[in-house]
Amino acid sequence: MGIFDFLKTKKVNDETFNSSQFQNEILAFALWKFNETNDYYKVEKELWGIQDFDLSEKQIKIIIEKLKVFNEKKN
Repeated sequence: MGIFDFLKTKKVNDETFNSSQFQNEILAFALWKFNETNDYYKVEKELWGIQDFDLSEKQIKIIIEKLKVFNEKKN
């Protein structure tokens, strides 16, 4: 382990990403950002910018799709 390894972002593995707790928390974050902006693209940018971990493009797309489904059911 290098001296600056602690500065690297941590990738979210699929097991963690697929857990219901993680899904609920990240979806709540996405919903909060969507309610502020009403723009899926801005929510996607927010998800890319989360500092504590590094979501993959595939993971972000899954969250955006779940957010769209949630918003459709809400209306």
